[in-house]
Formats: sequence, structure tokens, C-alpha cells
Amino acid sequence: MKLLGKFVPVGAVILFVTGCGGGSGSSLPAADNPVSQPTGNISISLTDGPWEEARSLVLHITGVELGHAGRGVVPLEMPGGPMSVDMMQLQNGVSQALVSGMTVPVGQYEWMRLQIDLSRSHFDSSTCDRHNMQMGANASGGLEIRQFFEITESSHEEFMLDFDLRQGVHRHDMGMMGNRYELHSAMRLIDMQD
Repeated sequence: MKLLGKFVPVGAVILFVTGCGGGSGSSLPAADNPVSQPTGNISISLTDGPWEEARSLVLHITGVELGHAGRGVVPLEMPGGPMSVDMMQLQNGVSQALVSGMTVPVGQYEWMRLQIDLSRSHFDSSTCDRHNMQMGANASGGLEIRQFFEITESSHEEFMLDFDLRQGVHRHDMGMMGNRYELHSAMRLIDMQD
């Protein structure tokens, strides 16, 4: 009897713990439970090519989003929060890290997008005139590149967004109203491990 008395409380504790576990999020189907989903890591940097018509082009980047083929939009947190980046300083091999080692679901991705706050962005021409910008028709949701890439389990993928200012900033002559500048998506995605 004495031996049995030692095991009964242990069995009761096991039953109690098992019973309590049912109320947690573990009852979600595997597809809906992020804990059960395999993940990989991603790092994203930004660079630019030279453009003679600008002294500076400052973009205030508020976020990075990925388009997962099966899960929709995957927002990525920028470690330092929103940042202002002078694209003219990102030349000749210089880049700006946006996301470093962020954990994301594995799978196929279809696009990558930079969220831009144009109220805090500007373009300074080579003649020192400062201009505000508007989003062009192909950039209404942000600066986006549509290109397939894959994140595999436990991998660390590194990508560079190479923005082409010559193609990305369009000047429209508005006559007496001056010039209007539009920002368009003109980037290529470079896999740094290729």
C-alpha cells in the first residue's frame, strides 16, 4: 500500500496537466498554428545606382512586406523602426540593411514591397531645388518587385533590393505649375547567395 500511495499523486498530476493543456492554442489545425510551421530566416538590404540629376533622394521607409503564395502578406518588423534613407548615399557597393535575420514561414514568395511615407520623403535636384513626390501608378501600394523566391526550412536567405533611380523617378512637366515627380517601382531583387 505504501508503494501505491507514492504513485497515485504523480498520476493525478499528469492527468491534471494533460487536462489543462487542452485550453491552449495547440488545438489549432497545423496549417493555422504558427508554432507548428517550419520557418527560415531572411535578411534584406537596399542599394542604388548613380543618378546625375539628383543631389539626394530621401525615402522614409516605414515597413517591408513579403507576398507568400499560400499565406498572403507577411509583414516584417524593421529592428530600428521606420528610417529615412538617402538613396544617393547607397552607391558603389554601399547598402542599407532593412531586415536582418527575420524569421518567416517557409514556402514560395511572389513579391517584396517597401512601404514609403511620402510626406517624409523628398527629392533634391542637382540644382538644389527640393521637390515632393507622388506615387506612380505602379507603386500605389509601395515600391514593389514581383519576383519569385523561396524560403526553405532553417535556411538564411540574403537579398539585395537594387533600386534604379533613373527608371524609378519620373518627371512630368506641368507647365506653369512646374514639375511633378513620381516615384515608381524600378527595382531588381538580387539573391546574395547566388
